[in-house]
Amino acid sequence: MLLFTSLIVLFGVVRTDEPLRPQYHLMPVKNWLNDPNGPVYFNGYYHMFFQYNPNAAVWGDMHWAHSYSKDMVHWIHLPIALAPDQPYDTNGIFTGSITIVDGIPIIIYTGITHDNQQVQCQAQPANISDPTLTTW
Repeated sequence: MLLFTSLIVLFGVVRTDEPLRPQYHLMPVKNWLNDPNGPVYFNGYYHMFFQYNPNAAVWGDMHWAHSYSKDMVHWIHLPIALAPDQPYDTNGIFTGSITIVDGIPIIIYTGITHDNQQVQCQAQPANISDPTLTTW
């Protein structure tokens, strides 16, 4: 792992002009990244979901962001995977995981209701034939 990390830094696989921004760590283009959730390998791609506030660089307004990669070094950011837009998760989408059931990735996550009750929720891809699992 140390050799791999050294090669990434040495050859500049990932570059940034921001001196305090990590050079090879998956992070969103902007705003708050929280817990990684639901890493999964599916149909030739690594997928990483993480708690994310798309509206500010502070904790709150929790969504799940989604990125995917062929090599776990070069990541492509996709649109928000899960947004708090249902009665069972209106106050946020929190910790969860992914499992594959009968060939279908299933997200299990904690939703927070309008009266701050924690409930277990499930999501699955809108189009299972989409290898990037863009829409949930």
